[in-house]
Parts: sequence; structure tokens; C-alpha cells
Amino acid sequence: MFRTIARFTWGNYTVISYMWGSPEDTKTITINGMPVTVRKNLAAALDCLRSSLVDKV
Repeated sequence: MFRTIARFTWGNYTVISYMWGSPEDTKTITINGMPVTVRKNLAAALDCLRSSLVDKV
């Protein structure tokens, strides 16, 4: 008898790919209650992703 065991148990996920951008062009975002400095284009991509996920709920 064979059974399938999920390799990961955290569920669905979304992947993004982006260009790094200028190291001087940063923004502070909050992740799990902690401030994290990221490049502005990543902050914009995460904002866009969050908006698209809110629309799905």
C-alpha cells in the first residue's frame, strides 16, 4: 500500500520575482510586527500582492 505525504503543510503560496533596484531607494515595512527595510520596488510588489489577495477573500 502506498500513501502520499505532503512535503509541505503550510498550504498555497504565491511567488514573486523582481529586480533589486537602487540600494538607496528604500522603504521600511512591517513583517510580523518588526520593521524591515526593503527596496521600494519590493515594497510596491508586496503591496500589490496583498491587494490582489484581499480581493480573493
